[in-house]
Amino acid sequence: TILDHDNTDNPNDPSTLLEDLLLPQRCHNSAAQRRRAVHDFLTHHFRRQPVYVPAAKEETEDSSATSITHPRMRRMAQELFDLDPAQILEHTASDNIFVWLHDAQSQSSSTTTRTQSSSSTTTTTPSSSLIRSMEVDDAATAYALYRAGHATYCRAPPALEELLVPALLRDTGLGCGGTT
Repeated sequence: TILDHDNTDNPNDPSTLLEDLLLPQRCHNSAAQRRRAVHDFLTHHFRRQPVYVPAAKEETEDSSATSITHPRMRRMAQELFDLDPAQILEHTASDNIFVWLHDAQSQSSSTTTRTQSSSSTTTTTPSSSLIRSMEVDDAATAYALYRAGHATYCRAPPALEELLVPALLRDTGLGCGGTT
């Protein structure tokens, strides 16, 4: 799986974490196809537009939730507390958590408000609806806002960052990645 990816013990394994992320079914792709996928990503998508590689999901017994079945994502989900938002927010490497609140009222000005425990910035989108970005230093508050339907953004837990960031920095050529 991607978190177990480490070709330092097997120098004959030329794959990279980026290859594993872009082509999760490695056994069905030749080395040339994997290299081409990375080249295409770096040439056409990296720093330009997002890339989505879906993970396989299947319905659980109660058919109200889905479970991740693809080995590539199963371990990552475990490192992310089985995708439990409250736990992810509680264990983030971020000092603060960002919450994006959508405001249906139209306003034309941009404002910044700061309080002791959080700060928020309101920006106008082209459709004239407001998105307020609120910085929260408390995971419980961020989770309550998430439960109210607002989007949250934070870094991954430190253990997951330590596994992924250096390898992705190396694979994208950004340097500073080193080895883990």
